[in-house]
Amino acid sequence: MDSNKFDNLSPNEFTQKDLMLHLLQVAQHSATREDVKSDIDQLDKKFDISFSKLERKIDGVEQKLERKIDGVEQKLETKIDGIEQKLETKIDGIEQKLETKIDGIVKKLETKIDGIEQKLEIKIDGIVKKLEIKIDKIDLKFDRLQWLIIASILTIFLKDSILTFFSS
Repeated sequence: MDSNKFDNLSPNEFTQKDLMLHLLQVAQHSATREDVKSDIDQLDKKFDISFSKLERKIDGVEQKLERKIDGVEQKLETKIDGIEQKLETKIDGIEQKLETKIDGIVKKLETKIDGIEQKLEIKIDGIVKKLEIKIDKIDLKFDRLQWLIIASILTIFLKDSILTFFSS
């Protein structure tokens, strides 16, 4: 029978037969404390077993993930080491090329500086020679001038003697 049948009945329509059917139905569907306790215990055991299985699965998955992560770390370290070595090799090559270019530039500059020094030395030597020649000319002129001044001074001091010498 349907339980809704008893819900809609008024107290005047509820017969003893209905009461007995209702009690029978309730008794069939009710559980004792022991039944409920054993059901709860069984559920607890199932839950514990399922939880243990789940923990083992999680541990297994965790171990697998750790192994995979370790593998990936090792691969990354290997790749990073390889890249680092390649970069060091490239940097060393670039450094050597730069040193070679810098050495070439330094040699060119030294050659140009040596050429400029030689040209300057030649020009300076030419200027020095010209100055020496001019100084020699000035010395000669100065020597003549000195002799002229000395001769003039002597003439002034000895003018009387010179006049008498030329007059006689």
